[in-house]
Amino acid sequence: MSSEIRDPIHGPIKVSSAELKVIDAPAFQRLRRVQQLGFGALTFPGATHTRYLHSLGAMELAGVAFDSIARSLPPMDERERARFRAIVRLSALLHDIGHPPLSHQLEHLLPPVNKLNLPELGAACHSGQARHEHFSLLILLQSDLTDVVREAFSDWGVEPMDVAAVLMPGLDGIDPQRFSVQGRSILPLMHQLVAGELDCDRMDYLRRDAYFAGVSYGNYDHQWILSNMIAVERPKHYELGLHARAIHTFEDFLIARHHMFMMVYAHQRSQIFNRILRAFFEETKAIEHLPADPDEYIQYDDGSIWQILKQFPEQRWAKRLLLRIPIPLTLQLDEDRDSLSSDEVRQRLDQAGINYFKLALHRPLSTYQPGKRSKTDPGAPLQIVFGEHSLRHGPHPVSEATDLYERYARTPRIVRFYVLQESLEDYKKLDLAGVSELKKAQ
Repeated sequence: MSSEIRDPIHGPIKVSSAELKVIDAPAFQRLRRVQQLGFGALTFPGATHTRYLHSLGAMELAGVAFDSIARSLPPMDERERARFRAIVRLSALLHDIGHPPLSHQLEHLLPPVNKLNLPELGAACHSGQARHEHFSLLILLQSDLTDVVREAFSDWGVEPMDVAAVLMPGLDGIDPQRFSVQGRSILPLMHQLVAGELDCDRMDYLRRDAYFAGVSYGNYDHQWILSNMIAVERPKHYELGLHARAIHTFEDFLIARHHMFMMVYAHQRSQIFNRILRAFFEETKAIEHLPADPDEYIQYDDGSIWQILKQFPEQRWAKRLLLRIPIPLTLQLDEDRDSLSSDEVRQRLDQAGINYFKLALHRPLSTYQPGKRSKTDPGAPLQIVFGEHSLRHGPHPVSEATDLYERYARTPRIVRFYVLQESLEDYKKLDLAGVSELKKAQ
């Protein structure tokens, strides 16, 4: 190890000389200038932390998780084990490198995925608009960073495609032998550590975002989870498992995700600032698409967007953002409990000629849904491993070990309406509260 980085969440993070070369590369340094929560800092002033810091934390957790899991894998020689560990840490380090400015807020400006020079996508290529995961792959495989990774990790036997295989399953040209441990592939397990139901990405950002936002919702016992991770053996591969004794801590982790989403990530002020930014680009066409060329793309950071906004000081949406003037929340509906539906409200607002923004908020407990595959979590479900003192021996899918998924199957379907100032008087005349009470009485 050549360096040590001080982190407020995990303490000292040890960094190898090879990792430091990647961290020092311009493509990664750009993440210093991309805030983790976008407009979240306008609501939670302490939340000015960056994707750079989060990526370092995810790398640290990935290394700790791999060390824990390696105890349940077949014996490997030291070089092979070090190579797999380096791939996992590097994958976690680079998983967010393709994020657009202001984190998720500008994903709608990414170009179509078929505009990217990524022949390796193959079966993993989806039609439609590119996601930040595609740009992470693009920067890893088609930019100056590609040579940095290849040269820095040449002594470890790590190639950029090894990292790409972990970040996005189903790529063309992956040699399965590079991930074989005594005839079984470790690749599915490595992917789950970086992007699964219990991954190092979420494990880091929950605690980190809660810390900087000044809230407690994201706290859980991450050390107990890490120490109870285990490899589950399948006929041809390994999957991620968790000892049953840590199931209640995992439930805390799931609930922490849910509460952080409801209370921080989907805060009403943050949401409307996100929508105002989108309205600005829809109206001005200041950017139609962010560049598909990776070296041009990494020139865009949060400062680039603020500079664009400053070029339109009198434009109505830019002015609101520059002066931090949100549109106040006018009406919040819970569609499972209120007597009026969002469609009924929308029709009444449209008929009255009222100017408004409508934002829907419906987030299940988890992107993992028992019995279903997810585009964002395509891996196998987390396996809960019961010990010899249980009647249920061996691994079972997590949904069979906890009823939390079933209990949270119906999460609130919240719809928010933000009425612009010039329409507020007309909105009040509608008396939607009175209409709701009348409908309830009927």
